[in-house]
Amino acid sequence: MVLEGSPIPGATGQEKEMTKALSDLSNQHFLKQHVVLLTHVDGNTLDLIFTNNDHLVHSCSSIQPLRSASDHYLLQVETKYKTSISPENEEMTDFI
Repeated sequence: MVLEGSPIPGATGQEKEMTKALSDLSNQHFLKQHVVLLTHVDGNTLDLIFTNNDHLVHSCSSIQPLRSASDHYLLQVETKYKTSISPENEEMTDFI
């Protein structure tokens, strides 16, 4: 998805306004959108990742969902950021 005011083919007036508002907001806060791949089974980019550090996200990929669970792809983001949380202290949450 390109947010820099470029028109989206087939977008309605309201969708164009929303895209411009999101672009303006991200520009005001110096945010970069990193997802440039499809995130929905219908061929759209609906899920976005914004950061204020262009070097924070190393790569972004998507994994096709189980059709019964969701119609959105799972986004996998790799970063160079290191955390001080050790795996044994990390709490796992099951969202399914």
